Amino acid sequence: MGADSLARDAAGGVGGVEKERGEQPIMRLTQSTLPLFMCLASGCGSASRVVVLQHPETKQTVQCKVEPVGDTTFNRQQIESCVRAYEQAGYRVVGDSDR
Repeated sequence: MGADSLARDAAGGVGGVEKERGEQPIMRLTQSTLPLFMCLASGCGSASRVVVLQHPETKQTVQCKVEPVGDTTFNRQQIESCVRAYEQAGYRVVGDSDR
C-alpha cells in the first residue's frame, strides 16, 4: 500500500476528499446565508423606522426616525423617547412605518 492509498483511506476512501471539498462551499454558503435570511425575515434588515407626528392646531408635522444600524433595543428606545417628547408638546402620531 503506497502513501497515496493511505492518504485516500484516511480521507474516507477513494474520492472522499473530492466529495468533502464539493460539499464544503454549499455548507459555507448555507452557514453564511442562513443568519442573513433570519435577520431579514425578522426585520433587522428593514428600512429605517419613521414616525410622523402632527400638531393638531398648527398642522406642523415632524418626524422621529432611526436608521436600522446597531443595537435595535437602543434604536427603539431612542425613537420612543422622541415620540414621547413631541406628544408632550401636543403632537399626535399620524403615521408609523412599523404599523
